[in-house]
Amino acid sequence: KAEKKFKDRRVTANLRDRITNLENELAGLSFLRKAMSAERADDWQAAQIFYRKAEENIGISEESALGKDLAAQILSIEKQFDQHLGASHRLSSPNVERIVEQLLKDAVAVINRSRRLKSKFTLLSKELKTYTTEVPVRVKSDKKTFIRVKGLGIVGKTDNRIIQLRPGRHIFTGE
Repeated sequence: KAEKKFKDRRVTANLRDRITNLENELAGLSFLRKAMSAERADDWQAAQIFYRKAEENIGISEESALGKDLAAQILSIEKQFDQHLGASHRLSSPNVERIVEQLLKDAVAVINRSRRLKSKFTLLSKELKTYTTEVPVRVKSDKKTFIRVKGLGIVGKTDNRIIQLRPGRHIFTGE
C-alpha cells in the first residue's frame, strides 16, 4: 500500500531495493543449503548447479567458490574414471597406465568426499593392477620358425618357451 501511495518518494525506492536485496540474499542462502545437502547425498551435479545459483543471487563467496570447484573436480575425475573403466582393456598400454596412475594420484585428495567416487577409485585401481600384471604365456613351435610378438619383441626359434605378457591381444608372427 505504501508503495502505491508514496511511489514518488526516494525512501520508497530505497526500501524496494533493500527488500529485493534481502530476497536475493535469502534465495542465495537457500541455494547454499541445498548445495551442501546435495554434497551429503553425493549428488555433485546438483551441488554444482546450486552453488552456481547461489552465486547468481548473492555473488561469489568463498564457500560457493570452493564448493563449486570441488563439485567440478569430482565430476571431472568421475567422468575420467568412467571412461577408463569403460575401456579397461586399454589399461595394459604403458601410456594409458601412466595416465591412470596420475589420475588416481590426483583423485586421492577428493575421494573421501564422494562414496561413488571412492568406489570407482577402488575398482579402477584393481582393474589397473589386473591389466598391468604380466602373465606367463607358453609359446610352442617347431624349433625352425623364427617367432616375433608384434610390437613387443622377439621370441626366436623355440620348441617350448614361456614368456611374460600383459593381458590383451597380441599378434605372433613366424618366418
